[in-house]
Amino acid sequence: MRDIYGRMRTSQLDDDVPVPYEVETVTDSTTVTTYTRFFDTGTKPCGIQKETTTTNSGTTNVVLEFAFAPWGDRATATYVPINECWNVK
Repeated sequence: MRDIYGRMRTSQLDDDVPVPYEVETVTDSTTVTTYTRFFDTGTKPCGIQKETTTTNSGTTNVVLEFAFAPWGDRATATYVPINECWNVK
């Protein structure tokens, strides 16, 4: 069984950290959005991290969010701020 990052749940390794499987970056004039998935599930849902960096008038704001959705739906998936992931009902 794998966790949301694709790691085997029975692993006894201390260095078992999430390793990105695929990364996509979308850029416009003030915003850089990076989508990261940590394993390949084909069309099945996978854990997707979304990092949005916005720069306005010299001020940079970074928002980290997470969704569990098919990779093909990454742009329209419902994301939850990482610090609130475990408060979802």
